[in-house]
Amino acid sequence: MSESAQYFLPAPSTSASGNRSARAPDRRRYLDPSTRDYVAEGGRLKQDEGFTSKVVLALSTRLGSAQAYPTFGSRLHEIKRADEQGRQLAEKHALRALSHLTSEIRELHATATLPERTPGRIELTISGRRGRETVRVDYTAVLGGGS
Repeated sequence: MSESAQYFLPAPSTSASGNRSARAPDRRRYLDPSTRDYVAEGGRLKQDEGFTSKVVLALSTRLGSAQAYPTFGSRLHEIKRADEQGRQLAEKHALRALSHLTSEIRELHATATLPERTPGRIELTISGRRGRETVRVDYTAVLGGGS
């Protein structure tokens, strides 16, 4: 994903009568957390209810790089070392970048681990609750702003 990626708010879903539907969550194109790219299935772009795609987009976008949304994005690219301080910063930066989701996701939590097999990376697990459903995304941050 390039640094010039932009975040577009999904249009509210409406019923046949034109009223906003409270039942059906908005569907959007799915972003794969490992590749940070769209996924095609059967000749069409895969869709999801938005949590995974919103997390991937927010964490992979540098804070301030989307002109229309200057507070959107994360500071994960600023972390230089995979140590305990970097792990704590990753959790803090991830929660800050995902603060816009708190109205739809309860108990939003970020857990960072330092994988021994891949130095220079921090693995994040983002989880929370949407209604009765538990949602979770595993995301790998490459330190120093790499892809």
